[in-house]
Amino acid sequence: MSNTDNGAEKKPAEQEEWQTQPLIAKALYRQLSTKLVTLLLTFIVVLTLISTLFYQQSERSRFLIEGELIPLKQQFEQLQALHKAAYLVNELLFIDSGMNFVKLQTELIAVNRQLLRLKSSNTHLYQQWLNANKSANDIVVRIQQTNERNEQLKQSSIIQLQLMWFSVTQIINKKTTQQELLFKQLQADKINDKLTLSRANAYVSAISKLHHLQQLKSLLAEVLTRFEQLTIHTNIENFDLLRLGVGQIITQRSALKIDDKTKAMVDFDQQIRTFEAIVLTEKMALVKWHSYIRLIQNYQFDLTIQNNQLIKLLAEPQEKQAIHVSGVLNDWLIKINDKFNVNVTQEALSITLLLAIILSLLFLCYLLWFLREQIKVAAQQSELLIDKNIPAENSGDVHANGAKTLEVMPQVQSLAKPAHNEQAQALLVYTQTTNPPLIGPPAKDNKEAVFDFGQFLHYQGSIELALFMLDDYTQGNHQQLDTLIDAIKAKDLDKAKEVIIDLQFNAKILVAVELAQLCSQWLTLLCGNDLPNSVKEMNVLVKETRAALTAIDNYAESI
Repeated sequence: MSNTDNGAEKKPAEQEEWQTQPLIAKALYRQLSTKLVTLLLTFIVVLTLISTLFYQQSERSRFLIEGELIPLKQQFEQLQALHKAAYLVNELLFIDSGMNFVKLQTELIAVNRQLLRLKSSNTHLYQQWLNANKSANDIVVRIQQTNERNEQLKQSSIIQLQLMWFSVTQIINKKTTQQELLFKQLQADKINDKLTLSRANAYVSAISKLHHLQQLKSLLAEVLTRFEQLTIHTNIENFDLLRLGVGQIITQRSALKIDDKTKAMVDFDQQIRTFEAIVLTEKMALVKWHSYIRLIQNYQFDLTIQNNQLIKLLAEPQEKQAIHVSGVLNDWLIKINDKFNVNVTQEALSITLLLAIILSLLFLCYLLWFLREQIKVAAQQSELLIDKNIPAENSGDVHANGAKTLEVMPQVQSLAKPAHNEQAQALLVYTQTTNPPLIGPPAKDNKEAVFDFGQFLHYQGSIELALFMLDDYTQGNHQQLDTLIDAIKAKDLDKAKEVIIDLQFNAKILVAVELAQLCSQWLTLLCGNDLPNSVKEMNVLVKETRAALTAIDNYAESI
């Protein structure tokens, strides 16, 4: 009655307005077809817009990775490679010896190849570096191979010069002593007026030899210093001075007219011959070092050019590189911008798609609300029609707001006309009250009923369901008893207790007092401690339980 009351509570003006509208006998789903199609199309538009937005975001992520992040990564890797190349070139330019030339040159070539693999506007320059460094491989190998030999020649020359310096020092000390002795003799001869020309000439000769020896000692010290400072970075001018000093040592020794056969003089002569063999004649240390320095300087000249180019590249500001990545939306956006001379960005496109999705969702919600209101109005109209056409006097004139309502109205009117009047209904109730029907047949031999069918019928709610469930319960009881016997044989007491509890539940539903009492006896027996000695009692309970179930079956059959 609530729906009818709600319909009756409408404003009279609204009811009068609806009643004046023409009624169209059309099915409700046909009346809503246009709205449903619009709703479906709107839903498809929303899905399309959402899919486009997700695709556009995916494309933007791809553009960011491929168009900016990857170039930025390549630019960073190129900068790292340039710094490493600059470090290697500096090592090769300023290293003190040629021991690690091959290793450093190999690393430099690897860095050049790495720079070539990176996309850059300086690819041509990197290719020049790679070609120059690869062509210098043989030079680098020669430099490293001759490095150890030249160092040995240098050390041998230094040792000989040190020995020669010590020997000359001893000779000078000895000559100084002899000069002082001659000077004393000349002083004594002068006092005694015995000064002779030969003694004066000997003194002058000693002074001259001592002076030449001191010059030779100074020259040895200078040449020794130049040899110690000799490296791969020594320029040709300094090397020429070293070679000139070596020549002066040989010349001055030849100019010395010292015929002493002392051990110091003999050692000095031997040492100067060995030195001459090392640096000039046999091992030709000066010639080899000259070629060595020339080779290194030519190699380092090319490295210096490369180093200057590296410094220039590293000093230049790094420009941001952006690569155009092709995409459907991106290309379409570029065409739109070029055609209409606008500047629509990816961000603006994302915002537009988002706003379109929001508006479409709002429109979808409006359509759903409008559809609900139309269905609600149709239901209210149906209520008013039923209220209007149910009275018997309107049975010949039926108005409907839909084809289905027009079909249902005659059936509603027939239900509104009862087949009997209130006096007949009252007489029927009185007859049933004074002569109630039997709820199941009486028990045989005037015994009490095995179970209360009336209460069981009350539990089930209807006679049909009660009869159906009664058959199910009776069959289930026998199955439970068989399961109980199997559990006792298997000595599974837990299973036996579960079966008795289920059987007891069925007894309560059937209101079977005797079966409920037997279930209580079973539980007491199964919970006892003297179960192994209760076989006889169990057999008796099995027989009594089966008899009780048979009695229930017979009573159910009679019903």
